[in-house]
Amino acid sequence: MMMLSPHVASYFLLSNLLLGGLFLFPFTTSASKICTTKQHEQDHPVLCQMLEHIENNPNEMAAHIYQHALENNLLVGHDWVTTTPSSETKLSKVVDVSTETETSPQRRQQRLLRSKQQANTQQRAVNENNKKDQQLPIVFAHGMGDSCFNSGMDHITKKTGDMLGVYSVCIPTGKDQAEDTNNGYALNMDASVDVFAAAVLNNTQLQQGFHAIGFSQGNNVIRGYIAKYNTGNAVVHSFLSINGVNAGEGAVPHCDPSSLKRSESETTTTKIRFDMCELLMESASRAAYTEFAQEHVFQANYWRDPRPSAFPRYQ
Repeated sequence: MMMLSPHVASYFLLSNLLLGGLFLFPFTTSASKICTTKQHEQDHPVLCQMLEHIENNPNEMAAHIYQHALENNLLVGHDWVTTTPSSETKLSKVVDVSTETETSPQRRQQRLLRSKQQANTQQRAVNENNKKDQQLPIVFAHGMGDSCFNSGMDHITKKTGDMLGVYSVCIPTGKDQAEDTNNGYALNMDASVDVFAAAVLNNTQLQQGFHAIGFSQGNNVIRGYIAKYNTGNAVVHSFLSINGVNAGEGAVPHCDPSSLKRSESETTTTKIRFDMCELLMESASRAAYTEFAQEHVFQANYWRDPRPSAFPRYQ
């Protein structure tokens, strides 16, 4: 994992000192000041385009990233139904299935009564366990292309808190949906961990510790927090990794050479003239280990080239 450069680290420290601990999300440097050399443009033509779009039109770039995530099933629960049957309705369905062969109304009533008693006993056990766990809050970290501000992440965060009776929060790495989405690509892993940590440490409801749940790339952020910040009071008590990439990634999901051929005809509704697969195959594979990619692309930080000859560069 690449460490922050001294001037970037100084920016984060100075921001916190001057503002009395209030954390500011880092702003994106102008692309004209990032892709400063012909070598940058030659090695990372798509990345330079993305950085320019983020600077000039962050909302359009975020929409482009969101569309790629939507088409490739990278968004958590975007199409989930927000209403669920009541406990009585669900219980009735279970009883109906299990008593189809019962002919006696009395036996059906007895079975229903036993089911309700079992449900009450289980609920009491859950309540006791929650008391023993001191009602620790839940912290979520979203995956690539997603955002804490999207409906799916918002829904699962609130639903989890409601079901467990605890405080539940999704920690973004940007101040709004566009910045959070764009930073899932253009804010490297170390910087993302620091932004996540600052938000956690400034949240008074997390100072007694919390349980962490990560989706995909979000697990790298949580794992980074555990490695760098898991001391004091705001510590991770348990970590649930869902589809995590903590051991690295040696392929670009949903992307292949044929997808690049489609990009010219499919990406015509905006000023963006590249497909996200082009960016990933450039910056999270063949050019992942350049200093420029390591500094500016999250995915490059956990790209793990499976070829033995490339292992020294991965290290």
